This record gives sequence, C-alpha cells and structure tokens, in this order.
Amino acid sequence: MAKLESFPFEASNVDFLILCCLLSWVLLNGGSPFPHDDGASEATPIVRVLIMRNSGLKKLWDEVQNLSNLKKIDLQGSIHLTEIPDLSKATKLEYVNLNQCRNIESLNVHSKYLGKLYLDQCLSLTEISVISDELTRLDLSFMSKLQSLNVNSRSFKELQLSYCPFLKKISVVSDEFIALKLFDTAIASLPSSISSLPKLTHLNLSNCENIVSLPELPRFLRLLLLDNCKNLVSLPDLPSSLDFLRAFNCISLETEMCQRLVLQKLLRPNSYDRDSKYFAFPGNHVIEECEFHTTEHSMSIPASCLNISHLCGFIYYIILSKELHYFSGMWVSIYQDDAKLWHTRGPSVGGKTLISDHVMFGYHDLSKFDGMSEVHHPSRGVQIIFELHGNQKGNKGFGVFPVYATTSGFKLQIFESQSIQPEQPSASKRRRT
Repeated sequence: MAKLESFPFEASNVDFLILCCLLSWVLLNGGSPFPHDDGASEATPIVRVLIMRNSGLKKLWDEVQNLSNLKKIDLQGSIHLTEIPDLSKATKLEYVNLNQCRNIESLNVHSKYLGKLYLDQCLSLTEISVISDELTRLDLSFMSKLQSLNVNSRSFKELQLSYCPFLKKISVVSDEFIALKLFDTAIASLPSSISSLPKLTHLNLSNCENIVSLPELPRFLRLLLLDNCKNLVSLPDLPSSLDFLRAFNCISLETEMCQRLVLQKLLRPNSYDRDSKYFAFPGNHVIEECEFHTTEHSMSIPASCLNISHLCGFIYYIILSKELHYFSGMWVSIYQDDAKLWHTRGPSVGGKTLISDHVMFGYHDLSKFDGMSEVHHPSRGVQIIFELHGNQKGNKGFGVFPVYATTSGFKLQIFESQSIQPEQPSASKRRRT
C-alpha cells in the first residue's frame, strides 16, 4: 500500500484503523474528499484507534469534530503534517504519538484521560497547551522553536525543557509537580504561582541567562540549580527544606546577600537533616570573621577551645578558585590520643569551569557522633581535624564556624564571641545589589 493516494470507506462500525502508507487524503464516513494541500476528512465518532504512521498527510480536518470515542492517535513519522486539528472534543483520548512530525507548529489537547503524549523531534512546535488529569511527565528538550507552554494536569510530576532557546512563557498547574528542568532556555522570569506548587522539590534554571530575579520559592524545594545565570542579581528567602544550591558563574549575584541568606538558612530548625549537600556561588571572601580558618589543606581544633557540651556541629566555608578541577570534599575526623573516634565527609565538586572565585558553604552535623558525651572533658586530648581532599590548587582557604544550641535556638560563633541568630532578612537586604 506504499503508493495508496486515497482511501474512502464507511466507518459506521470501525473500532480500529491502521494505515501505514503515504496517504494524500482520508475520506471517513462518506464525507467529501479534500485535496492534498487542503487536508481531508470529516471524522466519525465511532473510530477509537487511528494509526497513520509515515503518512503523506498535511492536514487531517478543518473544523472541530465529534471525536467522543477516539482513544488513541498515532501519526509518528508524518513529516508533512503542519498542524493537528482541535482535539477538544476527543474527551476520551488516552494516547497521542506525534514523534518525528517535524512540521507541526502548534498543539492543543484537552482530554481528562490523556496519559501518554510523545513529541520527540517535533522541531517546529512553537506553542503547546495540554489539559489532562492523567499526564504525569513531558520531555520537550531540544525543541528549538518552542515559545510557550501550558500544562494543566493534577497528576503532572516532571517537566524537562532543556535546550529550548526561545522558550519565554510557561504555565504549570499541578498538585503533584516535583521537578522542573528549564536548562538553557530564554525564560526571563518564573510565574509567581510556582510558590504554590506544594510538591515541587527540584528546580533547574542553569544557563537561563535572561533570569534577573526569582519569585518566592516553593515551601518544600530541596534542590536549586542556577549555574551560568549571569544576569541573576538577587535571591528570595531560602526555604528550610533547601539542602542544595549551586550558582556557579552567576557573576551578578551580590555575595554578601547570598552569604547572609545561606547562614540564616543553615541556622533554622530542621536544616540539618542532610549534611551531604552544599551551597555555592561567586565570592572571594566570607562576610563574618572566622576564628578557625587556614589557607592550608587541613586544620586541627582542640576540643578544649570549644563548648563541647552545647556543640551541635560546624558550618564550614571553602574559597574555591577558578583553577578548580576537582574537589572531593571536606573530611571531618574526631581523634582522642591518636585513636579515631568518628569520621564523616562532605560532598565533592568537579566537572565545572569557574570564571571567578567562589564560596562554598556546607554543614557537618556532630549529633550523628554517638560518643560526644565522652569528649566533654577537655583533658582527654580530643582533637577535631578538618581536611580538604582533591585538587589543592583550587583551594584558597577554608574555615569553620562552631554552631551551638541555646535556649533561643542555634547560634553561630564568630570572632570575639559574637554570634548570629536565625532571623528573616528584610526585603531591602534581599534585593540589595
């Protein structure tokens, strides 16, 4: 059937239709045929499955059709199709495969039951609107012409939009949304409604060079990637749930503002559940005087210099130079008379090209060391040793701030017995540049 040009038939009892050929037009249910350039067919409400892979169709039909029984459409490889008609009447549609339909420019699908939507290599799409209760994921990466996207699905969980250089408008409504990946897009701002996404935990905006500021972040966000957002000048308050913030080469960020936000975040309750993550952004100094610091690769602090009975952990910082190639983490060990009592390590950093010095913050939680009660006595020769492992050329120094528990909450010890207590930074501080 490779040369079939037309296929008229009566569809009063058709449940399933497969056509794998180079069709010029399709005539369904006795309707009038349309020429190749103008499209074809008045669709019957009886057809439930329509498969026309690798067809020569440019258009399916003109007006809105009654497609109340249609459940599946597979037009994969129909490279001459320039548009998909309005499918708003296809209320039972569950599956749409438009892979390799390279000339479709827009798509509008409204179906409560749509659970599968395949758009791989739909390189001409500029607008997409999907309303569904069942759709959970979409990968629209490398859609070089996509400009706007609207998704409304109560079950939607993950959206991948990497390498969409012209994408400027996005709207997502979902109670289940957990991951938004907008790597290398033209997005200039995020909708304020993003803060109301109750389950969003991962947000990747790396290489979004048009981003200047961010709205209020979702309450349970855990990971925020902002690498190479070179015009980003400010950050909002960081939610207590956040345990990973990377803003490599965000050269417009004001480092003092970022450091205050991170220090305040690390001092809030429930911020110590995961001490294997870090916060990093441009900077070549630390805003607070640190009593325990060095430019070497290791440092030892005698327990006698600390208030061990109230010590909860350490906030550490590392100054990373642009020569950094690989850094395998901050290691912390507790020794007593040369015997190792406890050991832990922080996260590694590598594979990134830095264009300036950066500051990295992290936290080591000593509450995980069950033997802290044994080192309360200063005469027992206890040492806490901090070591940097990896490329030492990329390290310009590091320091640690002891964190103590008090009746009013956590406090950060800084030089000359000063302390920082948790507070909410004012709006003017957050936006200072």
